[in-house]
Amino acid sequence: MVRTQIVTLTDADAVGRYLAQRIADQMQQRWEAGTRYILGCPGGRSLLPTYRHLPDVLNARGLTSGQILIVMMDDYLVGSSDALQRISYDSFASCERFGDRVIAEPLQALGLDVEVWIPEPDNPGAFDAQIDSQGPIDTFLLASGASDGHVAFNPPGTAYSAQTRVTQLAQTTREDNLHTFPEFKDIGNVPHYGVTVGPRTIAESSRELVLVVTGRDKQTAFTRLAAATDYEPSWPATIVHKGKNALIIADALANPEGD
Repeated sequence: MVRTQIVTLTDADAVGRYLAQRIADQMQQRWEAGTRYILGCPGGRSLLPTYRHLPDVLNARGLTSGQILIVMMDDYLVGSSDALQRISYDSFASCERFGDRVIAEPLQALGLDVEVWIPEPDNPGAFDAQIDSQGPIDTFLLASGASDGHVAFNPPGTAYSAQTRVTQLAQTTREDNLHTFPEFKDIGNVPHYGVTVGPRTIAESSRELVLVVTGRDKQTAFTRLAAATDYEPSWPATIVHKGKNALIIADALANPEGD
């Protein structure tokens, strides 16, 4: 297995600029070949600088016509355990809304043709087949939970073979999500369930995996990720090491020792 590349930059904004430039390069190649670019995306904080910089990079290059498919990796579920449904689109925590408003709309404003997919709890397995029918995903962007290494809503202990499914969120994941969405106010308001892609979905449906680790609170996560060489169920974000092409991008707060 080829060793995962690690790049360390000054801060989270520099990480976002670097990754936006990289994605724009790949988009240009796909569009020049007459094909749609497929980007796998998490919600949350880690990739916000990338999502913010990407429209500016594309606009500066005059790349304002092309097709993009955004594949969101998860969403919160609410309701009774036998009748779960995705959280309201109007909720601050809706991953579907995040995909539309934060990622897609700024790209659509440039004139790009952008479609957003998100897994559904009533037939989650269909999501993998749907991706396979259009994929592979050109780049799947990833982030690691600070305290437990969750990726999407995959809790510690998730087997590599897991694909898109409904899962119960680990208590540690819910606590991390309280920091991601302080609007929850307290842990009792954080949903207990989610629909999520699995490690196998991420690794086997993608051409490239890029994991972003920024901030002082992610130092433990970076240390675990940098020490691993393969997928470790105890820290699901190590799925990055199963990528055909794998890259970890950190900032100086997460990796104070440098590369």
